[in-house]
Amino acid sequence: KTGYTFGGWYTDEACTQQWGFDIHDYVTDNMTLYAKWRINQYSVTWNRNGGDRLVGTGYTTGGDYGTQIVAPSAEMDADPQYSYTFDGWYTEAQGGEKVTDFGTLTGNVTYYAHWIRTVNQYTVKFWSDGSVVDSQTVDYNSYITAPTVSKTDYTLEGWYTDSSFASNTRWGFEGETVVQDMNLYAKWTEITYTHT
Repeated sequence: KTGYTFGGWYTDEACTQQWGFDIHDYVTDNMTLYAKWRINQYSVTWNRNGGDRLVGTGYTTGGDYGTQIVAPSAEMDADPQYSYTFDGWYTEAQGGEKVTDFGTLTGNVTYYAHWIRTVNQYTVKFWSDGSVVDSQTVDYNSYITAPTVSKTDYTLEGWYTDSSFASNTRWGFEGETVVQDMNLYAKWTEITYTHT
C-alpha cells in the first residue's frame, strides 16, 4: 500500500489482537484476518546552502505520507563585497531544477537554497570648504578618480579621509580602492606671493 508500512495481521478490525503465525495461534474455524497499515513518516530538509536563516512560520519539516509541503523563505546576510537575494529552492546544491510546486510528502527530501549575488556599490563624497563638490559611486574594491576643483589663490595639496588632514589619511588614488561609503576632504594651501 503506497505510503504505508505493513504492520501485521489481526483478528479484529481495530487491529489490537495480532495473529501469531509462528507462535501459538491455530485455525479452528472460519475466520477473517485484518491487515494493519502504519502511515509512513518522512522528513523535509531545507538546506540554506550558505544562507544564514530560514524565514517564515508553519513550514514543513516532516510529517505523514501525503502531507502538503509548505516551504519557508531564506536570508543571507550581506558582506562588504556582496549582497545576496534568495532565488528559491532547488533539487541540488549546484544546478538542479527550481521547485515551485512542492506537492506532498512521498519520501524523505532535501531542498537547497540558491542565491543571486550582487556586487555592493559604495559612494564617495568629495568635500571642499564644507560643501560637497563631487560624488562617485563605484563597485566594491574599485578605484576612484580625483575630481577637478580649484580655489582662487590656493593650491590643492590632496584629498584626505580625515577632515583634520592627519598626514596618514591622505587618499592614494592610484593604490587605494573603495570598500565602504566614505568622505574625502580637500586640503588647500594658500599661495604665498612675493612682491619685489
